[in-house]
Order: sequence, then C-alpha cells, then structure tokens
Amino acid sequence: MIGSFLYSSRPRPDDVAIWLQDRGAAGSARIVLPARIERMMTESNYPPPAPTMSIESALSYGIFLAVRTGTSLVIAGDRAAWNADWGYLTDLSKFPAVGLVAQDDQQD
Repeated sequence: MIGSFLYSSRPRPDDVAIWLQDRGAAGSARIVLPARIERMMTESNYPPPAPTMSIESALSYGIFLAVRTGTSLVIAGDRAAWNADWGYLTDLSKFPAVGLVAQDDQQD
C-alpha cells in the first residue's frame, strides 16, 4: 500500500484532481488542474498531462504536481477503478467538517 488518499465526487477547482475511469482490467485516468498550475507548467516547460493515461501514470504525475505546487490532491471519478493495493480512499462526503488546506491557508 502506498498510502491514504482523499476521494471527492466534486473536487474543488483549486485541487489537483485525478479522475478515474473504469475501463475493465486496466482503468484509465485524467488529471484536472487549476488554471494557475496549467500556467506554471507552460512557463516552466513542464509537459502537459495526456488527455487519458494509465491510473498509475496519472497518480504519479498528479502527486508530483501537487507536491511541487503545494496543492491538495484529490481522487475523483469511478471508485471501481481504484486498486486497493495502492491505498485507502477516504471519502470526504462522509466528513463534511473536514476541509482541505487551501493555498491561502498554508503556513510558512
């Protein structure tokens, strides 16, 4: 198991979101990024995420981008595509009081 991840059926617009798509044995995913991260990627010559990629690739690149930009990472989409060996998915809808760290709330 890699770790625990947050799941939301409606990620916030400032989250790095990995949208899962169940396509049989090998699911796929896409990365949805906030506009500020898309701009940063262009300015820094980072390769844009492919429109569709393997879940493992999307998760790897999504984690990298979230860490690099100090942004929350959220898993979304079809939960059936998630492999439990990767870790736990904590559904944020069951914890309405739980908030993600917004960019403006970070401490230096």
